[in-house]
Amino acid sequence: PMEERAFLPGVSPTGDQAGWKGSKMKIEKEILDHIAMPYAVSLLSGPGLSGVVFASEDRGGPCRLYRPGQSAETLWTGPGGVMNVIPDGDATAVWSIRNFFPVFQSAGAEIVRSERQTDGRWTSEDKAALPYAHRIAHFMVDGVPHLLACSLCAEKEFEQDWSHPGAVYAGPIVPGQPLTLQ
Repeated sequence: PMEERAFLPGVSPTGDQAGWKGSKMKIEKEILDHIAMPYAVSLLSGPGLSGVVFASEDRGGPCRLYRPGQSAETLWTGPGGVMNVIPDGDATAVWSIRNFFPVFQSAGAEIVRSERQTDGRWTSEDKAALPYAHRIAHFMVDGVPHLLACSLCAEKEFEQDWSHPGAVYAGPIVPGQPLTLQ
């Protein structure tokens, strides 16, 4: 049986302190779906959308949202190669890195914003091409949303070529505009 202890001594996962003192938590495994090569996972928590997003690094792999008591929603099917998926600031959209395939077949990596429409469909928009992009983060500067992006390298001539270092980029998120990273 799987056991897990609280991160804080004397505090239960629900925040209760009384009676916890090293008690064991029972974890039940539930299979939600079958996705080949799942790689990216993110929690959405907002007024419009809450749940867990899983995406595949496999070619043509999907990205799906799972919410308690509801059927899975497909955000997209393909192209796959998802390295990272994060919530947008309002949690009605997600940002992702797509087209980063194993092993380092990722010169065509791109940053994409996908948004849930009022009818429940998801639409995706390519926001920036960034070869070998691997991680992204959403943050605010003086009330303006920004995106941080990191690439593993600038280019590769062969799989173990690390002669062209990666970089860290950032830029403001302007609705309706391409993402400009510097």
